[in-house]
Amino acid sequence: MQVLFLLYLRYNKTNVIKKVVFTMLENVHGIVKVNQDSRYVVFLFDTYEVNRKMLQDKYVKGESSWYTDAKGTGDDGKSFYRIAEDGEWIEAEYVTYVDMNE
Repeated sequence: MQVLFLLYLRYNKTNVIKKVVFTMLENVHGIVKVNQDSRYVVFLFDTYEVNRKMLQDKYVKGESSWYTDAKGTGDDGKSFYRIAEDGEWIEAEYVTYVDMNE
């Protein structure tokens, strides 16, 4: 598991404002099954981090299953699973994770 903490300091006239950014990347070994009906698709993202972009031309069908090797949680608290070698991520709320290590 890799955990990254970033500390930003921002100054204004009277106060110092601190912001701690929490980003977590975890190695996993499992399958994610898309919870949506097979008539629907779920769009993928380019990263799990908060500056993520939805990939308009990349999606998976509902009820499909995918191997995953990483779970990322951005500093906004949203979790994603990596399902492609070139870094495509699916939001965890749309899948069920099955651990293959058990």
